[in-house]
Amino acid sequence: MLERLAKLLSAVGVVFFVVSPFLTHFILTGQADRVGLETPVLFLFQGLFVSGLLGARIGRPFRLPIIATVMTASILLALLHLRGGLVLAAGAPHAVIYLSLLTIFGVSLLPGREPVITYFARAIHGRITPEIETYTRRVTWAWCGFFGLQVAGSALLLTLAPIAWWSIFVNILNIPLVAAMMLGERLTRPLWVSNPPREYLRDVLRMPQLLKQSLKQPGAQTL
Repeated sequence: MLERLAKLLSAVGVVFFVVSPFLTHFILTGQADRVGLETPVLFLFQGLFVSGLLGARIGRPFRLPIIATVMTASILLALLHLRGGLVLAAGAPHAVIYLSLLTIFGVSLLPGREPVITYFARAIHGRITPEIETYTRRVTWAWCGFFGLQVAGSALLLTLAPIAWWSIFVNILNIPLVAAMMLGERLTRPLWVSNPPREYLRDVLRMPQLLKQSLKQPGAQTL
């Protein structure tokens, strides 16, 4: 029973993750007069999503107070139905995710640590050559740059551009940009290494789990 409930909640989370950016963009770009209950519900789900992200990365004694603060803010935003609050609700998960990834990937590049992409390569392909080790370190640096640009781009657009531009970047182009980064690395790999290894869809789908495993390694970054 509990296993089925966990699977159901996971499925709901995936659906929310896919649908909520489009709903948020729809509301922020001037269509809010056609939306009723969806907006406060979106606030609450965004709060739950951010709380889950923070709860997974922050230890005691700060975990519960931070989650309580996030959920209290989400409830207040839902009750007040503030348009500016929806910007916060949309921008917070984006910032939390990319700042966390930037920290994890960046710390893995410190002396004595294994870069995240190198860890992925070993987990997927087994033994790798020194050439692949060097290449995967560089790819880890490239992903750090991508994560940093995501955060900086969001901040700049939110500060200087119309809200619709920012919303397109954060809500609509978020996943396509990640896919483009992955595809670009895969297509240009033969230019940098000889006989480059290949990954399949099942390997890509394993990467979130591999990232969790890498954080359990001795000396891994914890927030």
